[in-house]
Amino acid sequence: YGVVIKYLHSNTQIHFEVDIKRDGYLVEIKKGKNFINNTEVENTIEKLFEKAEQAIYPIKISVDNKGLFFKIENEQEIQDRWEKEYSPKLKEYYVGEIAEDILKKMDITFRNMKSKQSYLSQSSFYKLFFLPVYQLYSGYSKEDSFSFYFAKIQSDSNFNVKYTLEKEYTRGNKIALRISGNEADDYWVKKEEKGCLDWLYKFHRDTHDLFSITGSVSTFERGKEIKIEVQILKI
Repeated sequence: YGVVIKYLHSNTQIHFEVDIKRDGYLVEIKKGKNFINNTEVENTIEKLFEKAEQAIYPIKISVDNKGLFFKIENEQEIQDRWEKEYSPKLKEYYVGEIAEDILKKMDITFRNMKSKQSYLSQSSFYKLFFLPVYQLYSGYSKEDSFSFYFAKIQSDSNFNVKYTLEKEYTRGNKIALRISGNEADDYWVKKEEKGCLDWLYKFHRDTHDLFSITGSVSTFERGKEIKIEVQILKI
C-alpha cells in the first residue's frame, strides 16, 4: 500500500509504503522510508526517529473478527532486535543531550508492550487500517464512537460516527463503506467549534480485502482548525 498523510494546518505531507501480508487473523507489516514533502528525511533528529522506528519491522499483529487491533504477536522479537541491533548502533552514532533523551524514551517504549501499542495507536495509518470495519451492518448502517490522536496538540479527540455500507458496488466493482461523524462534547472543555471526519473505505468484492481508505479528520484548538487528510491505496 502507498500511504499519504497531509497535515493541512502545517502544509506538511508524509508518504511511505507498507508491505502487508495476511494469514487469517494475523497481519505482518513491513514499512519503507518516510518522505516529507517528497524528499527523504534530512533533519538529524528526524533521521534518528526513522532509524529507531525500523526496529519495529517486521511487526506481526493479530486482529479480532472485526479487524480491530488485538495484540502484537512478535513483541519479544522486536525488543531483541532493538536491544541487540539498533540501540547500540544508534547510541554510538547519535550523541548529545537531545539524542540521549530520545533514545532513553525509545528504550522504555521497546521494553513495554503497552507503550508500543500506545505508540501505534497514535499513528494515523494504524488507527485507520485497524478500525473494526468487518461488522454486521443491520439496515446498512451502524453508530459508534472512537478517538483520533492529533500530534499537533498531543491529544486525542473523541468522535461520534456512523458507518454506512453502500447498497451498490462502486464503478470499479468495489464494496464501499463510509464512516462519517462529528467531534463529541468534551466533559471538561466545551468547544465553540468542533471538528468532523469523513472516511471512505473500499474493499475487493470477492475477497473483502481492503483496497483503499481516503478521507479527512479535523479538530479545533484555540479557534484554529487542525486537519489531516489520509490516502491509503493498494499499489
